[in-house]
Amino acid sequence: MRVDQPLPGGTGNCNTGNVARRAFDDPEKLARVTNINLELLQRLQTILIAINCSEMIDPAKFRSYCKETWDLYVIHYKWYKMPSTLHRILVHGPTIIENSTLPLGVLNEEGTEARNKHHRSFRAKHTRKISKNAAMFDLMRYEMIVSDPKIIALSKTSNRKVHKVLPDTVKALLIDTGVPMEVDQNSEDLDEFSLSEDEIDETIHRRLHGVGVYED
Repeated sequence: MRVDQPLPGGTGNCNTGNVARRAFDDPEKLARVTNINLELLQRLQTILIAINCSEMIDPAKFRSYCKETWDLYVIHYKWYKMPSTLHRILVHGPTIIENSTLPLGVLNEEGTEARNKHHRSFRAKHTRKISKNAAMFDLMRYEMIVSDPKIIALSKTSNRKVHKVLPDTVKALLIDTGVPMEVDQNSEDLDEFSLSEDEIDETIHRRLHGVGVYED
């Protein structure tokens, strides 16, 4: 794993979120390499998973867990000023969760950033190049196609992925809704949206020509 090395072209360094995730996947090895307290790393791993999952976090439990993590940091590393990012999570994280109507995990920008390559592909293959206005108009219309609820549902039905099971330490910080978190909660509902190939083609055709799909 490459750390603290510049990327080609001077566009930054290799310290990315993917590198951090790989490091925290094995806290014991990370503790041996960095000589950082293992319990602290395990707690930080739990907090990172919790704030990036799509489940609702219990603010009271999260505040207590962050306070214990703060105390552990002070005990072992009082001599080193706490990074501002870690301070923001441990001190202000519970307040942010209390005032958020959605789980923090669904508010991140990973989905938007991951779509950049699709935008480039759509613009290159599915837009008119006669003017910028025409290209943007076609691009937005194609985005409406791929965001169609029926097409999205069909995609999820045909390519279901098993959700990664959350660790018990993370589950202890979540609000208990009584729904198993290891199962795709929407998988059964998606079957009613399944379309045939002809129906998909018709939906796309009607979208491209500005005809309402849900006229009923």
